[in-house]
Amino acid sequence: MTNAVATTGGAVTGVISGAQEARGIARQLEAATNAYLAQILAVRRRIHLMGEQSRTIIQFAGRSTVMDACEASAEAAASAEAAARSCTAEVQPLLGLVAREFDKRNS
Repeated sequence: MTNAVATTGGAVTGVISGAQEARGIARQLEAATNAYLAQILAVRRRIHLMGEQSRTIIQFAGRSTVMDACEASAEAAASAEAAARSCTAEVQPLLGLVAREFDKRNS
């Protein structure tokens, strides 16, 4: 049987199968991505509200550096969200492959 060392916060906690470790990493990645996306969504909402308030309060006749910066911030946050989704979409199948390969070798 192929085994991988399990760790918790840097401390070795025992030996588990490589397949189980790969599945655990995939679950951790999904949880971390979901938490990150929730925070990014909150940031994007706040940026949007700030932009709306700025438009109402400042009432520039034309384009302004304030509005341009708000839009650029929103776009950057959207890019961060897309990158997180992309990372998870690429890594999850690879971890699934690792788990299946360990399963094949362990059976």
